[in-house]
Amino acid sequence: MAGERIWVVDAEHWPRAYLLAELTERGYDVTGFETARDAVVRAIVARDERPALMVIDLHGQAGDHKALDALARQEIPTVAIAGITTVVAIPAAADGALGGHPWEAILRRPLTIGTIVEAVARLLNGPARSRGSGTSSPPPKPER
Repeated sequence: MAGERIWVVDAEHWPRAYLLAELTERGYDVTGFETARDAVVRAIVARDERPALMVIDLHGQAGDHKALDALARQEIPTVAIAGITTVVAIPAAADGALGGHPWEAILRRPLTIGTIVEAVARLLNGPARSRGSGTSSPPPKPER
């Protein structure tokens, strides 16, 4: 549904900016944060601005376990992005939940912005929006 609020947490400026731009182009109301701690503060202070979904790149947040735990307690559905170094830095629980948190989805690197956008659309109960800058997956090949 267009206009749904999404928060993006990524310590790196350009990946965060590209994802914000693509999600905005798709019609979402997007806010970016550099740290999980920033998102926790916003969730607590501005409860009426809480998102329908959050995307967090764990790579830059791996050292701040307290902030990740506090963010998990906010009960905001979250897509986690993880790479090999993240998996080593944040141990998995017995049930496979990375860092012991119940993520809605865990996306593993390498991945594209289109992959992230498709996961967001899928979790918000709708197909990926076709309008955009072309960073989503290519259209299916015609049948012969």
